[in-house]
Amino acid sequence: MNVIAASLMIGAVSLIVSVIGLLGGSRLNRRFGKGVEVLGGLVLIAIGLRIVLTHAIL
Repeated sequence: MNVIAASLMIGAVSLIVSVIGLLGGSRLNRRFGKGVEVLGGLVLIAIGLRIVLTHAIL
């Protein structure tokens, strides 16, 4: 597989996963309200902190 084909495949998969996440997040927000946004933000903060702490310790 050449570089252009691999790049197109990665881009297509990224687009599909992003659209699925966007639609899923929109549905969760309509169903559960602002709490889902706060929960998602807290999860992202926790992931970021874990990455920083893991790399700072090593």
